[in-house]
Amino acid sequence: MTTASPSNGQHESLTKDPTNLKEAIDWILRVTNKDGQGNGASGSSTHMFCELAAALRDLLSDVDQELLDNERTLVSEVVDTIRDVGGTYYLKEMIIMFGQGLQGMVMGKGGSSSGINGIAEHGICCKNGTSTYKSSYDSSKATWDKVRADDANVITCAKTMMGCIPLIFGAITYIYWKSSYGSGSGFDCHDYLKALGYKDSELNSEKKSSTDIKSIIEGAFPAFSEVRKKSNDSTYAKFLMDLEKEASNSKHSGQPGIALFKPGMNPTSVNLVLRGLSERRCTLYRACRIHWSTED
Repeated sequence: MTTASPSNGQHESLTKDPTNLKEAIDWILRVTNKDGQGNGASGSSTHMFCELAAALRDLLSDVDQELLDNERTLVSEVVDTIRDVGGTYYLKEMIIMFGQGLQGMVMGKGGSSSGINGIAEHGICCKNGTSTYKSSYDSSKATWDKVRADDANVITCAKTMMGCIPLIFGAITYIYWKSSYGSGSGFDCHDYLKALGYKDSELNSEKKSSTDIKSIIEGAFPAFSEVRKKSNDSTYAKFLMDLEKEASNSKHSGQPGIALFKPGMNPTSVNLVLRGLSERRCTLYRACRIHWSTED
């Protein structure tokens, strides 16, 4: 069940599905409490991450293999990997890091929605001292504590999480590719972002050049810069292929997708999230496709 948006334009529940890129990013920032508003987990952050991760794990485990003959081997690898690396813990850390990366890209290193703390210098939104960033989700109502008591709502949020992944991944990779390999200084990222749900007043007018946007994305997701260093000329398709190769390079051979968390490893690098998103064996990205494939 979803809750209608109030007159102020903010959704009142995490069960309200995002309808564009901005809302998808805002949903991730809201559920991970990275949007500068507070109350994301309402003091229950451990419960939130574990419960959402458990729901994601269950959705993956319940995939109907008979409908996915061509992907059976890959699906088995993903599910086995989740079990081998601790299941819920692995997915929980991925959710946390994804939120951190998006926070850095949108709001800058300060992570505040008030237009301060480095936003004008580092984020794509909120020019310092001019305006504030308005989330698509109401911080006082769209909280995990308000959905966690109902298992159906938790599953809805898990499906929303999976649906957000390819939308966000596609937009970020295209913006970065266009800024790095495309038409160069002629690309106005703000026009592109406005078409995807952002308002002109929310965008950082001091950070709109290709160089600015490229640096912001690299700061939030370092894996992009690693790929960029290896190629000076690339089509968008080749860039995605190179990103996949980076995700499965020799030092991670034998480990399907983003499943890099093993005892003794420190899963704090946002870099790993980008590698996971860029790899076609990424658990959440694949889960999204799997979920769509099994819809009646």
